[in-house]
Amino acid sequence: MSPYSGDVLSKLSLAAPATSPPVFAKATMYLINDAGDLTAYR
Repeated sequence: MSPYSGDVLSKLSLAAPATSPPVFAKATMYLINDAGDLTAYR
């Protein structure tokens, strides 16, 4: 998502559904899926 406009800039596929919201820290987005896998994106 664009921090300026809120527009979606890209999408990604996850190995399992993620029902928890992402966490952002130090320019990194952290996702945890329902299988318990933690993924970080920069």
